[in-house]
Amino acid sequence: MSPLEPPTPPSVPNVPSAPTPNSTTHSAPLGAPGDTGTRGHVPSPRGHPGLLIVPIPPGVTWGGSRGAARMEFREFRERPRAPAGLTLPAATSRGRGALQEMDQLALLKTLCKRRATVRAVRDIVPALREAIAAAQSGTPGPVFVELPLDVLYPFHVVQKELGQAGGSGGLRRRLVDWYLRNYLHNLFAGAWEPRDMTPLPVRVPLATAEQVQEVAELVSRAAKPLVLLGSQATLPPTPVEELRAALEALGLPCFLGGMARGLLGPASALHVRQNRRDALRAADLVILAGAVCDFRLAYGRALSRRSAVVAVNRERAQLRRNADVFWTPRLAIRGDAASFLVQLARSLRGYSCPREWLAALQEGDRRKDAANR
Repeated sequence: MSPLEPPTPPSVPNVPSAPTPNSTTHSAPLGAPGDTGTRGHVPSPRGHPGLLIVPIPPGVTWGGSRGAARMEFREFRERPRAPAGLTLPAATSRGRGALQEMDQLALLKTLCKRRATVRAVRDIVPALREAIAAAQSGTPGPVFVELPLDVLYPFHVVQKELGQAGGSGGLRRRLVDWYLRNYLHNLFAGAWEPRDMTPLPVRVPLATAEQVQEVAELVSRAAKPLVLLGSQATLPPTPVEELRAALEALGLPCFLGGMARGLLGPASALHVRQNRRDALRAADLVILAGAVCDFRLAYGRALSRRSAVVAVNRERAQLRRNADVFWTPRLAIRGDAASFLVQLARSLRGYSCPREWLAALQEGDRRKDAANR
């Protein structure tokens, strides 16, 4: 055995993501043409982030632009996803005109919350732990970890690919061999020492008790309250069953959008399906629970200027999207929408939504359904 050669590495277990109630683990498909579109990497609304592994060539652009387009879609839907790109050896082939070489980190700069390159075997686990935590923290979204092949191949394969000549040679050859030996040393140094595999904490902003109380007072005084739920309301750490129970306890009429569709079931009296524009114009209180004033709400123009609008969102930019242009929030809360609604329901025990308002919205649904038949 060469003095440089370490013992045969054991298999590396999967890095776990932060556990959540009722979570579902999704397997990750190893890249095949078209795999970026459908299987395995889809994250559970209450579970682990999706994981997608795309090999070279050509990394995240496998299948044309579908890989990058899918990541943009995950960002739009606010879902955690951790693509891992298998690329050329970092120090030995990059910048030398290798087949389909590309700067994947630059390509994904505008699509991912976090981008990282693993440069040594010992850094694989820490990089994946940080990426998985980043994908789930704040507003969930895609992250990207670039894994050069020389951090994944066995020692003897990498040593052979480096092409160390050994023996005598000119000064230039000896300098090249010296550099490659040091590169190999660093690449595998500490590779099989035990690593901490526990999940890193996930940071989720929460509404304060004072903010919840202020909204509770607005709801108690409102004659025509309305809740708009977006995809963000279905995110961990609050289970969707708990969110549904909170909405039913509040008894407020709800419009459901994005990943929140179907949350209340097919026969819920609180789920309003039709005439949203008219309902928003008539409402005197609108709670945007993870909903965003983008094109889906006509950039805020769908909201009445006479309504008190409460916006709850994890991301500061989305919280006040188009604010003070077409709409103005009475209260903008940077926090998790689901946990906010659960706290609001606890603060309003015994509250009952005005029956005339709910009955009017239900009657509008029936008329619209009849007209559409």
